[in-house]
Amino acid sequence: MPNLTSRLDNNTVQVKNVANLTQLPQTGGVLAFAFWLACAMPLLATGGTMAVHGARNRRDALTLTHDGGNPAA
Repeated sequence: MPNLTSRLDNNTVQVKNVANLTQLPQTGGVLAFAFWLACAMPLLATGGTMAVHGARNRRDALTLTHDGGNPAA
């Protein structure tokens, strides 16, 4: 791994410019993505379930109200 920083004094660090992204150190990129994916999956699943359930309810409501031209009581 290339040396990406150099210490100027105790409180200052200079970061070197790199030309290629594969030279950059991984600073939790994969774990951060996994964290957000793990958080998003239950929300996406809940939204999908609610969409399917809502579509089913709308279909059932149309079936009940448009039964031979007689609205449901």
